[in-house]
Formats: sequence, C-alpha cells, structure tokens
Amino acid sequence: MKSLVFSFCFLLFGFAVGVTAIDVLFQQKNYRAEIETQVEGLAVGVTDSILYAHNLSDRPLEEVAEGIILRLQSAEELAGFSILNQQRTREQLSEGQRSKVLSSYVDDAVDIIEVLVALPDGRGLYFKFIDRYSDQYMGAYYVSIGVAMLLGLLIVYAASYYLYRYLSRLSLTSHAIAKGDYDARAPHSGIDALNQLSQDIDNMAIALAANHERQEVFNTALHHETRIPLQRMRLALDMARSCKDYGDIDNLLVDVDSDLSELTHIAEEMLVLSRLRFNPDSLLSEILPLEAIVHSVICEQRCEDSVEVVANEDCQLLVSRTLLTVVVRNLIGNATKFCHQRVRVSIERRKERVVLKVEDDGPGIDSANRQKIFEPFTQVDQCRKAEKGIGIGLALVKQIVDYTNGQISVGESELGGAVIELSWPDQFPAGSL
Repeated sequence: MKSLVFSFCFLLFGFAVGVTAIDVLFQQKNYRAEIETQVEGLAVGVTDSILYAHNLSDRPLEEVAEGIILRLQSAEELAGFSILNQQRTREQLSEGQRSKVLSSYVDDAVDIIEVLVALPDGRGLYFKFIDRYSDQYMGAYYVSIGVAMLLGLLIVYAASYYLYRYLSRLSLTSHAIAKGDYDARAPHSGIDALNQLSQDIDNMAIALAANHERQEVFNTALHHETRIPLQRMRLALDMARSCKDYGDIDNLLVDVDSDLSELTHIAEEMLVLSRLRFNPDSLLSEILPLEAIVHSVICEQRCEDSVEVVANEDCQLLVSRTLLTVVVRNLIGNATKFCHQRVRVSIERRKERVVLKVEDDGPGIDSANRQKIFEPFTQVDQCRKAEKGIGIGLALVKQIVDYTNGQISVGESELGGAVIELSWPDQFPAGSL
C-alpha cells in the first residue's frame, strides 16, 4: 500500500513538473520568434534607409550603407554587414521574397540573428545582429534548463526505483533457489529483456528441481543396490570364518567374487555416466570395428554358447571405445539375462547407416513399456524386477546413443522376445578405408 501511494504521488509530481517545463519552453519559443520578427523588420528598415539616402546623393550604395552601418555598430546592435552578389542572393531568397532570417543561435548568452534583405538590383544586404537577452528572458531560459534537468532526474529516479525493486525481488528468488526452494519463481516485468531474464531463472529452477529429483532417486537406488551385495559379502565372510570345510569356503569365495564383480560393474556405469554428463571431451574417439567389440564383450561375459553373431560386412564407427563397449555390454548382458536359450547380434549396413541389432527369445517387452526402459532406475516387468541390477543400463545406453548422434528403438524379435536396434551414420562406407 505504501509503495502504491508513493508511486501515485511521484507520478503526480512528475506530471506537474512536466507541465511547467513545457509551458516555460513554449514561452521561450514564442519570445524567440517575436525577437526574430523584430530584427527582420529592423533589417528591412535599415535597408530602406540606405536606399533612400542613396537616391538623395550621388555617392555609391556601398558608401551610403557604411555610414548608416557605422552608427548601428556603435550602438552594439550590429556585429557584421556585407553586400552579397546576385547569385548568392538568389540562392538564399525565393522569387518575390524581400527578406529572410538565415539563422538564429545563442552564443555566450547573446542571441545572434542573421538576416538577408534583397536590393532592387538583385544583390542582397547581409546583416548579423546582436540581441542581448533581457532579465526576463534569461530567467525563463535558466528556469527551463533547471526544470528540464529536474524532470530528467525524476525519470532516472523512477527507472532506477523500478529496476531496484525488480532486482531486489529477483535476488530473493535466487537466494530461495540456492537454499533448495525450487518452487520459487522470479518476478515478471513488462520490459521484454527483464521478462526474458525472469523466464530463464524460472527454467533454471525447473531444471534444478528435475536434477535434484533424479539425484535423490539415484542416491536411493545406488544405496539399495550396493547395500545388497555388501550384505551378501559380509554374510559369506562370516560363514567362511566358522566353516571348516575348504570346499564350502571356496564356494563362499566364488559368491564374494560375484558380488565384487557386480559392485565393479555398478561403479563403472556410474563413472561413465558422470563423464558423459560433466566431462564428455575426455572420451576420445577412434575408428573401431564394431564386430570386434561385440566378440570381445561376448568373451568377457563368457556367453559364447548362447549368443549368435551375424555380421556380413565389416562396419566401423568413429566413437569412444569406452562408450561403445558400455553400449554393447549392456545390450548383450540384458539379452542373456532375460533370454530362454538364444541371443542373436546382427551387424549390417542399411540406407547409409550402420545398424546393430540385439535380439533374444525371452518374454519380450510390452509395447506400452518400451520407452520406459530408457528411464533411469526403471524396471518395467515383474520378471525383470526379480533380476539384479540398478536399472540404469539401458538409460545409459540411450544417453550414449544420443551423444554419438545415433538412434535407438525397441520392438518384437523374430525369436519371440525383444529386439533393440541401434544405428549410426555410416562414416566409413565399404571400400573407403
């Protein structure tokens, strides 16, 4: 309420000052026009006096004019005088025009007025008159300047006050967002540039809220997925301490090694995800044969008996070895985890693209859930939820494929299960290397 009253009083005061300034400026303009009319009449009168004196004497026009001009200069009314030729006179005066104010300007609180008056022979008399301002005029002049400066200060103050209020509210919003209140919103303004800044801050708050939510889900899932293998390892070690049969101890150590491999796999995926988000330039690209990467992952996962590789062409990609290995490892790992017996990996060229296709004969993925499998920490089927995994494998694959300008799709396989198809632009067509 106080700011509203202050703004109304401020606008009322500014309006009054503006009206006063306009009135003073109009008075000054009217006074100046009156002075110019009087000086122009004086110039015409002087010219008529010169012509009359010239007609009464035998002296040249120049001599007659000098005598009269000397008296005006002694009275400090005239600062300059000259006779212009016919050509210059015609350039300044239109046909039939007797006199004209050429210019009028202020110099050191003195009004300089230049007037040209035509002579009967086509030439012109040029006068430069001096008119010293009266106290009334000078007072009005300085009052108008003061009022104009005051009005300018008021306008600057109004703009500064508006900007100060906007920035103060914006500062409160930014502090609230910094403290974790992502529902805080920036004030909006009628000025496009400021309104765009407010929208940018609102979008930043929305993005931060989404990242915060993902981070909370990630922390919860990571804690859950690492706690389970750690508990199994602790239980196995406790059992190994009390066990006297070396064969049972070996079995327990195998279980511990399996849990360590699971933890290592989780840590590697977290590292790749972090580098992909915050430091992708550290992932150097190189020319890699896709079939060789597939075979190396199959050997690493020891699933040669259940995985069939179909590669009729030698396809190569310019990509980071780390990223491509993570993609192939997750796809083959998921396929072998949920298949009944068979997994087929196909590599081919199709319409100037390199295509990698991984199929299995498992339960498949319902069409309503095919996009959800790319969301972090999401497992859509009950049979898949029963399996171990943090739920970021395919989400990480999707991010890597997007980062490498590829495409990914999910469908139904000829084998009866799911098929995940990836494709990239073919940068090295057959025979180019």
